[in-house]
Amino acid sequence: MHSIRTLLLVLFLALPSLLEAKLQIVSSSSLIKNQLLRHKNGIDYAVMTPYLKMPFEGSFRGNLILANPSSDACSSISSITTSGPNSVFNPIILANWGGCHYSNKIRNAELAGARMLILILNPTESLDSTPVQLAIQSHLEILTIKYQDGMGLISALEEAQEKPAGDPESVIQVFYSYDPKKVSETVKSDAAYLSYWFVTNDASKRSYDLLNDLQGVLLNFGSALNFSPHYVIWEDMKVVRNNEFSKSTRCISGGRYCDATGDNLFGNEAVMETLRQICLRDSGEDHTNIDTYWWKYITHFANECVGTGERDCHKKAFQMANIPEETIKMVNACMRGSFGATVDENLLETFKDNSELLDEVRQLKHVDVYDFPSLYVNGWRYTGSLRNMTTLTEFICENFYSEKAPPVCTGHVPFTLKDYSVYGAVLLGSAMIMAFVLYFVRRSVRREMMMKVNNDIPRIVTQYQEFKDKSDLTIADDNENDALENAQI
Repeated sequence: MHSIRTLLLVLFLALPSLLEAKLQIVSSSSLIKNQLLRHKNGIDYAVMTPYLKMPFEGSFRGNLILANPSSDACSSISSITTSGPNSVFNPIILANWGGCHYSNKIRNAELAGARMLILILNPTESLDSTPVQLAIQSHLEILTIKYQDGMGLISALEEAQEKPAGDPESVIQVFYSYDPKKVSETVKSDAAYLSYWFVTNDASKRSYDLLNDLQGVLLNFGSALNFSPHYVIWEDMKVVRNNEFSKSTRCISGGRYCDATGDNLFGNEAVMETLRQICLRDSGEDHTNIDTYWWKYITHFANECVGTGERDCHKKAFQMANIPEETIKMVNACMRGSFGATVDENLLETFKDNSELLDEVRQLKHVDVYDFPSLYVNGWRYTGSLRNMTTLTEFICENFYSEKAPPVCTGHVPFTLKDYSVYGAVLLGSAMIMAFVLYFVRRSVRREMMMKVNNDIPRIVTQYQEFKDKSDLTIADDNENDALENAQI
């Protein structure tokens, strides 16, 4: 009986692990009146974990703040006061999804002094539509919530702002608790995110050979795989910082951005070529589709220009790739505009900063790319063979839930953490049922045994009494016989 009680106690204690944690509103009665928010049950959320960040295994309470002046946090957020009488306790910034890349939102929230960033998804998106592993680094806790819940919070914040300072309802606090089920999986989506980092001036052509191999992988995965190419650029290289000749031959913008290969086949023109390809990449096409202008240009540039040392070879690549004249003009305008340069200004000699290259370098630092070419899937670096597309396919497939994996992953998808959680729930339920069955079987057996014992006791007592009476008579006869024998002697 003691073992059964122990088992039931363990199962009871394990049951809460199946329940999902939610964001809880711990202040502001105005939320109670808001029909859009399920305040009683809390707000469901998904966790977006920055690259290499350890999960916050705890809980905390913080004050909710709407991103200001832009509700999507795509521009600089007003600095948050964290000390003094008007300080904000554990500031949590609430912002809308979209408008810019999430890395911009995260960076702006960090600079403003936030402790957590909550992103409100679009009406058509679900919590399972966002990856939980990000290809950037950040110390923030980053969550996503559903659109209707976000609108409820925004409505409550607007009401709270109308309250006088010091009024309890002028502050909305949110309680966050760690839930391992929300952060342990790699992807909570039916799509994976593949980022590729390489250099334009790769004389070995390894970068371009891999790009050629990746085309087959992209075709196999289709819309289930989102592809984004990126470029490795060295910023303010120490090796050329005090060398004016190297600055002028390998770098642009006065030494800010330099050729990462150092083989001087193109030198600073390699950096300009990187800028050209970035502008073509950002022309608005989806590069998961290998029929874009970027893909066509890259193919011909690799075949005609890399390793040849031919100056202005990009013009030949543009022509052979049949890039429209208006697209070429747009690329040229992007290159000059990113410097803020005048029409007659020599881009190789200008000391002005470049917005496109600066953004690429920031992403490079966030991902912490230290080699090229490099592949990352949902923020995780691929360390397998760069020429073995079967191994890469398996690595990509590991980032899908088995029920959401595309057909190409058939036979490649392992038993995932989500499968384990479902299996665990079924196993726990089965164990509880077995425990109760064992308990009632044991109770029934015990009842039958007690009934049998109760029925047998009177019979056994009667038999014992009859045996005892016979024994007493036998002993009395023996004593009488012994007495007679003694008398005769």
